Amino acid sequence: MRAVWLGIVRSPHVVYLILAVIFTSVFITAIPPMTTPDAPQHFTRAYAISVGKIAPSEQGPGTFGNSLADESTFNLEVGFQPTSDGYYLPQSIVAYAMGAEYATSPLAINAAHPGEAFVYENQTEGTSPVAYLPQVLALLIGRLFTDSPAALAYLQEVMLATIWIVGMTVVIRIAPFGKWPLLLIALLPTQIQDSFQLGADVMTSLPFVLIAALLIRRASCARPDVPGTIPEFALMSILAVMTTQAKVVMLPAVLLLLAYPLGFTYIDYGKGTFLTSLWKRLLGVIPAIVGILLWSQHSQSIGRGLRDVYIVAPNRLELLESSPIAAFADWLKSCVQWACNQFDYPGLICGLRSGNARIPSTIALAALFIIMAMICTCSGKPLSSASSAEKSAKPDPGAASNLPRTARLIINTVCIITALGVLAATLLSMYIIWTPIGAYGLLGVQQRYLLPCLYVLVMLVPPKPFRASNTLIRGLCTGTAIVLFCISVAVILH
Repeated sequence: MRAVWLGIVRSPHVVYLILAVIFTSVFITAIPPMTTPDAPQHFTRAYAISVGKIAPSEQGPGTFGNSLADESTFNLEVGFQPTSDGYYLPQSIVAYAMGAEYATSPLAINAAHPGEAFVYENQTEGTSPVAYLPQVLALLIGRLFTDSPAALAYLQEVMLATIWIVGMTVVIRIAPFGKWPLLLIALLPTQIQDSFQLGADVMTSLPFVLIAALLIRRASCARPDVPGTIPEFALMSILAVMTTQAKVVMLPAVLLLLAYPLGFTYIDYGKGTFLTSLWKRLLGVIPAIVGILLWSQHSQSIGRGLRDVYIVAPNRLELLESSPIAAFADWLKSCVQWACNQFDYPGLICGLRSGNARIPSTIALAALFIIMAMICTCSGKPLSSASSAEKSAKPDPGAASNLPRTARLIINTVCIITALGVLAATLLSMYIIWTPIGAYGLLGVQQRYLLPCLYVLVMLVPPKPFRASNTLIRGLCTGTAIVLFCISVAVILH
């Protein structure tokens, strides 16, 4: 029994699985579905897709310009352009998501659609249906047994959480480096909440993190006779399509595909073998690029392009087109102002609040310090189960961490550029769609947007790993996650 227990606590993916199920169950129970940001819009969008209404092609009964429309729609979604298109959904669904007052108002009901209420298109229409696959699946299954909107909402959250937990368990299992720091970040209260919130974040972050884990796992292989495989690369290509369809800011993920060691290893990079299979890797990038272009065309055709949805975007885009250098300089200035004065440390670490209450900044900064310490001190071990060929090989305890300098430099450089690219694309999107000209810093940046970048950074190949005790790393990461969870629960209950 003791041996079994020791085996569990020493396996980071098993520890994560157990704690993630406990933490997520508590948060799902404590936080009602419709209280999280944008949840009503994501709920109605997923429901519409599940009944075959992919695009908002119906006309609403309200007339824009009157006070009812302005108060009920425009002011309900501050920052978005008003519209008259959308779709009729069951009135019970709309009442649950948008409120009974809205669902029975002249803006939503029409005698020609008894038992239904109208939902006007919103910013979620710019997100591909691919991002809503888990929620749509949950709705298709759930409607076989119940029509309760609350039950359907909770079922969507459970489906999203299940997919996230299983996916991150796989990531932690296959990642050759930073397993315990991965566990710590995946158990941050901000991430736990994000893993079941109705929206596109699960289908954005999880495929991206899986791509990074597969790349680093393969590229850091110490055996030059174990090249990348076409099936594994095809899986990465599919994951790239999924993450870029969920959010276009994840486009830098295709850089990870270009760096995949297909037919060679990074140990042989100096011999020029990198270029031998470059054309194959380019083929793997094409589906993600084509998917983005097709969905962009569709969004523009239904009036859901950037210029059509967000109030400040037309002015920003005009500035970018007319004075790109000045706009770029202003964006950099805004990013610096955001990083120095608007960065939400408590929100990134703990995330969950009750009203304006938040955990003390000192605790959050201490936790952030621990994360950085784990990044610097974790020393990876070779993944003996990475492939069938590796399974038959005798493990070399120092091989993975003793990769040639060029190999380490290439792997880490690609991952760092990708993480910074995702961060830059995210901040640029916030600059365009939320930040008015002349505003200080950046508006609309949420701490959850930074989490995908952290996952990639903690999996970097340690240049010279500090041989810290695995027991110490395990205790610090697991203990910090439990402490932050308890603080967040206390804040929510308070």
